[in-house]
Amino acid sequence: MKLFISNFFSGDVRIRAAVLLALFLIVFWWGLGKLIIRLASVIPYLLRAVFKGGYLLVEVPVCWIHERAGSFFHGIDNGMADRGSKIDAFLGRWYRCWRNPEKRHIVISLIIYCLLIVWICIPYNLDKPDVKAVSGQAVYLKLESKLTGWLEKHGLYAERMAETVVYEEAEPAEAEDITESVLMEVITKNDPLSVRNIPSMKNCEILESVERESTVVWKGEIAFGDGSDGDVEPWIRVETPGGTIGWARLIYLCPVNEGDLELQLLFR
Repeated sequence: MKLFISNFFSGDVRIRAAVLLALFLIVFWWGLGKLIIRLASVIPYLLRAVFKGGYLLVEVPVCWIHERAGSFFHGIDNGMADRGSKIDAFLGRWYRCWRNPEKRHIVISLIIYCLLIVWICIPYNLDKPDVKAVSGQAVYLKLESKLTGWLEKHGLYAERMAETVVYEEAEPAEAEDITESVLMEVITKNDPLSVRNIPSMKNCEILESVERESTVVWKGEIAFGDGSDGDVEPWIRVETPGGTIGWARLIYLCPVNEGDLELQLLFR
């Protein structure tokens, strides 16, 4: 099972999206959707009850006046009865439709599924944050990142040594150029920064989570490994305030020392 999950999340993003969305629709819509619709049928039921009560409050005095005043209120009485019958029939059909979902709901769910797949399959431009915010692929990858983080936390990834990133030999020249420790600030948006045992989000173990705006120490070791969307990105080896030594994604870290302009330009 672990190996299957690892292989699945290393595949094409379009295939992953199609499978996960299909599972979501099967479990949520076909499993819980009909139950939710039946529960929601209380809305047209209450509307129908309120309408009948209001109709009677108006119809009773109109009918009473019709009996005593004659034909002048005949048209009003019949018109109210005709309109009231149509509104009551409409609310009744609405209630029965929600109370007993039919096969057309499956067709609607399939149409929604296809539209979501098309939206997700359209790539987005990384250089345009405003486009990324409305991109289906960006939204999906963000949600998938939370799912993979949960799977990693519960140890549902298989350990495959053949695919482990070899980071000991990565960027030896850059590591030797930096001899002093560099204090790095965590600049994640909301979630804490995960410090892992290897520079990769695959087949790894989360050693510690560091909150936003906290600081860690980098002593110059850098490597390249898998990021959240499968792309290769830079990682650095850091020491947390709790003494844990591991690897963190460079995209969520920035030097604290404002005087180190060269490093700030590199990390920003």
